[in-house]
Amino acid sequence: MRLVLSTREVIFCFCAIATSLYISPFFIDKVNDNASNDWEFLLIWDDKENFLENEVITNGLNWTSLYTMFTITKINVYEPFGWMLKAIQVQFVGLDSWWVRVVSAALHFTAAMVLARASAVLLDVIALLSDFKAGVEIDSKTKKQREEANWSGCCISAVVFALHPIHVEVIGWPSAQPYTLCALFSNLALFVYVRSVYRSLSGVSTKKNVKVSLMSLVFDGHGRSDLPCCGKF
Repeated sequence: MRLVLSTREVIFCFCAIATSLYISPFFIDKVNDNASNDWEFLLIWDDKENFLENEVITNGLNWTSLYTMFTITKINVYEPFGWMLKAIQVQFVGLDSWWVRVVSAALHFTAAMVLARASAVLLDVIALLSDFKAGVEIDSKTKKQREEANWSGCCISAVVFALHPIHVEVIGWPSAQPYTLCALFSNLALFVYVRSVYRSLSGVSTKKNVKVSLMSLVFDGHGRSDLPCCGKF
């Protein structure tokens, strides 16, 4: 019996296997007496100040701690949402560095998937602009196939982004957890903007209207997804 998979199913299997291999060290017990499965905080790299001796996150979530998170800097860093995330983790699982790394990995891969979606929509925008420039009209079926192809390709690139060794620090180092949160919100802002551009362009019918729509998106002060609003977000 021959197993036949579609392109999307092959890409899904590739992404799932690659992701599973990447995070497998978190779930593998020690293989011999000299190996350890303990995931400790890195005390020489700010983890002591950010976690073990950080009263902002160890005192629990309350109005006082929330006020403190948004009004102080610690070791020359201002990261209120990062401290809020740490405090939530401490509230539920305590000072467990394994859980900190698992949450970081989840945020990192979520940010990668959002980036894949934003990249795919951006490719759809570029293709749509090319159609307008060439004066070509495509049917809905061809348009859908092109969008699916862009999404599939961007899924592969997102996995490469997520698994790249340069990003291992944000998962392996607990104090780098806020970087994953920053990446997630940055990619969400990009996705919101390009999706707004695509929807606006999909609703125009002439080349002249395309230019007007693009200028409106960039320079108008209204609309929650225009460029200035994304910059503030």
